[in-house]
Amino acid sequence: MDEISRRQTANAPDPEVIVESLSHTEQGCNYIMMTLTHTGTTKRQHRGIALDYSGSMSEMVAMQTKTAILINATEIALNQMNDDDMVTVVVYGSHAECVIEKVRVGNPQTIPTIVRKLKHRVHMGCTNPGAALQLLKECDQTLILSDGQFNEGPTDARILHSIVNHSLLCGSIFPGTDMHDLADISDGTYFNLNCNDVETMQTLLASSLAAPPIKLSNISLVHNDITYNLPCVRAGCSARYVFPVLGDTVKVSYMDDMANMVTMDHIFTVTGSIDNNVKHVWTVQTATDLAEEALRTNNTAMRAVSVTMFQHAGLDVTTDEDMKRVSSSQRRQFSIEPGSVHCPQICRDASQVDLDGMFGVDAK
Repeated sequence: MDEISRRQTANAPDPEVIVESLSHTEQGCNYIMMTLTHTGTTKRQHRGIALDYSGSMSEMVAMQTKTAILINATEIALNQMNDDDMVTVVVYGSHAECVIEKVRVGNPQTIPTIVRKLKHRVHMGCTNPGAALQLLKECDQTLILSDGQFNEGPTDARILHSIVNHSLLCGSIFPGTDMHDLADISDGTYFNLNCNDVETMQTLLASSLAAPPIKLSNISLVHNDITYNLPCVRAGCSARYVFPVLGDTVKVSYMDDMANMVTMDHIFTVTGSIDNNVKHVWTVQTATDLAEEALRTNNTAMRAVSVTMFQHAGLDVTTDEDMKRVSSSQRRQFSIEPGSVHCPQICRDASQVDLDGMFGVDAK
């Protein structure tokens, strides 16, 4: 019988950070899965919301305009936010207008005022996301929604992110626009919305507005002179990375949310046994790397291999759009889709409260 893998745990200098390792051996090769977890809670945040008010949002879906559907979904999502959170809401088309600025969500007048003002706003031509982001520089993170191609002002993802320099949660309303690069560059996430599926839209918006802030960034693991870079870690969340090892020490470095660099040596033990959890993470990690290279080079053979690996790991990937969305959430290890293993519990809770409300269940 194989020896049970032993999890090595160490306390980082920051008491809210836990560093763990777990070994896996297969075909004579030893692997280690390093896990960094931030155990702290989420404090009050200033969240930005940028709603697309371009001309295409006036289109009718199920006898309502897309804008009307979006306003209703936004109202429900706002009701799931923490009362102490601050919110700034802007609408944008060819230009942008601030609907409400840095107000506490829990104030009884905040949400009714936002909804009333949104209903009286008119559509504004083309789609200029840069104009919206200019009004959201002071936020901690921003939810940006659009139903079409960015076609006015700066459209390059790096330039758009440089306007705010914080995490962007990018929701593409069908037929939508590809905000995959913008989400990746900003350490955010990318998800799809469809006005024909109002319940899912409400759930995803509620989940996104509950997303915890980034607490650890610039994370690196150095082993045998090879550096592995990990995604950012949000409050109450983890990041995992699997790599082959020779030896017993990994140098772990990260920057906390006060811009302090922390470095520590983590000593691990290789048990020589199989660990299916590590094997699963390694499979998904490899599939993600192959998927992104296949999309970049248009390599159909590599794409087929990555799809098979995703499916073996229990992830449904069929279209290129699926591949972009899944590979992005796997690489960033963050998603606001409640069914994803990378969705923070606080986001799942918000989405569930939202569903309870829709079906008349008393969530209290």
